[in-house]
Amino acid sequence: MDDVYYSSFSIKALKNYKDTEFKEALKIYKINTPPEIETDVEEIEHFIKSKTNKEKREMYYFALIFNEKIIGYCQVAFLKETKIVFIDYFTLDKEFKTNITFFPLFNLILGYFNEHVDYRYFVVETGIGENGILDEDSKFLNDFLPLVGFHTIKLPYKQPLLGDNTQSAINGQIMIRAKIGQTNINRTTYHNIINDILYNHYVDWYNVIYSNDSQKKEKYKKYIDEITKELLDFEVETIPLGKPQCSNCAYFNGETSSLKTQKRNKKRKIISTLILVFGALVLTIGIIIFLLNNTMENFYYMFSPLVAFLACVTSYIVKDKH
Repeated sequence: MDDVYYSSFSIKALKNYKDTEFKEALKIYKINTPPEIETDVEEIEHFIKSKTNKEKREMYYFALIFNEKIIGYCQVAFLKETKIVFIDYFTLDKEFKTNITFFPLFNLILGYFNEHVDYRYFVVETGIGENGILDEDSKFLNDFLPLVGFHTIKLPYKQPLLGDNTQSAINGQIMIRAKIGQTNINRTTYHNIINDILYNHYVDWYNVIYSNDSQKKEKYKKYIDEITKELLDFEVETIPLGKPQCSNCAYFNGETSSLKTQKRNKKRKIISTLILVFGALVLTIGIIIFLLNNTMENFYYMFSPLVAFLACVTSYIVKDKH
């Protein structure tokens, strides 16, 4: 068995920012996150240290692990008013930004929240730089998220300022993945989602960061008020989600973004059932003839072709199952 090769993927929920694993994951985040979408690591550590109210939002932090080595960092907010899982950051070390590592690790994040949280939507905010050019991280997510069921909302969006990072006020877009496949969302639902993100995530985050500076808190709140009014000023009542891109592989289900359960062909199933019923009927008639005439010769002539017939039926059904 010396020629056995394997790879393993795992995620670890991080609780204590002082832990070596937390610091290692944040180091990868710091190195690989473009400045225009980066929240300062000191801010993240300060927020984690603070005792925050979890009534409207709960934060989750993960180390992304490949072959027992930390290769990335994921930061997630569960916003309880709209029941959305808002992926704040999903960052991989540069050499691991490939489909081979992205899909298993991202699906482990999906699986974690499927098991632990009663959510309605996964939501990701990606940035768009000047002239519509995506930063490297956003381009990576825009390439891969549609393959796991995310849809891009075709409405204007702005990423709010990340504290004092003046580079971070950029145009962006919202990508959304429904827990149950949907073709659209209504205006009210979208309004509520945007309000939840901007106020219960961004404003709440900076209320903690600026806890000792009431002027900064008030200034940031007014700033969010302004962009919220701008982002929600549209006439559309129903927002189409469209179809996510997906592989043409027969085993890929674009609606659920998971492996399909291979279903038995209904037509073949009906035929198999009818054949079995017919075979049982013939066998019953043969037994009746035998009992009435009480001759083995009559039963032999009836039973021999029936056995051959049922053998063919069995072969057909076994073939159908495979």
